[in-house]
Amino acid sequence: MLREAQETPFLKAVKAGSDDARFKKPGEVYWPSNDLVTYMAGNPQAWFLGDPATLDEKNREVLGELGVSEVLRRIRHSNPPSSGGEPGYEFENYDLDGLETFMDTLSGTNDPSKKTDLSKTLWRLLVKCVRIQADFFHGKKGIRNSPYRQRFDADFTVRLRNEPWIPTSDRRFLRPIDVCRDDLHQDLEQNEYVLLESFFFLLNP
Repeated sequence: MLREAQETPFLKAVKAGSDDARFKKPGEVYWPSNDLVTYMAGNPQAWFLGDPATLDEKNREVLGELGVSEVLRRIRHSNPPSSGGEPGYEFENYDLDGLETFMDTLSGTNDPSKKTDLSKTLWRLLVKCVRIQADFFHGKKGIRNSPYRQRFDADFTVRLRNEPWIPTSDRRFLRPIDVCRDDLHQDLEQNEYVLLESFFFLLNP
């Protein structure tokens, strides 16, 4: 019964940033939180629950079990990491849903306040992801037919490391590796910094 529901496009959904409404499978749909709506703006592949009756809080847990997500989804692929592949290995690598579009929007935003708000949105979404799944930022690799797997930085993790998206207290935007804790924008929580530092290995102490 659960599998059938997950494979059936029965949820009315609205495409991000438009009035285009269609019926979608639960695993294709996001819960329309403010942060997710901001992050996915302009992404033609993103769909949000669009039926007010479905959005009732009492449905939230059931919809989550069916696959409607309140956090960013990772998109799995089998390509080797950007650092290169190894003969005989299989790879479980990941992109981050909507990241390409979001980064294009962020880099094209000239208003510092608006850009800071976008950056804080991404920060909050990443914190939520890693609180739910500690290895969120990693892929896995292993020799074919072997049960043993090693972690590596997923493709989207490498992208986030190398983009100047972290807002600072003096209104700059730096790559995570170039940011020290004291430089962070005041709206970014220090305990969240520690959380991302612990699992993402992004930030300088």
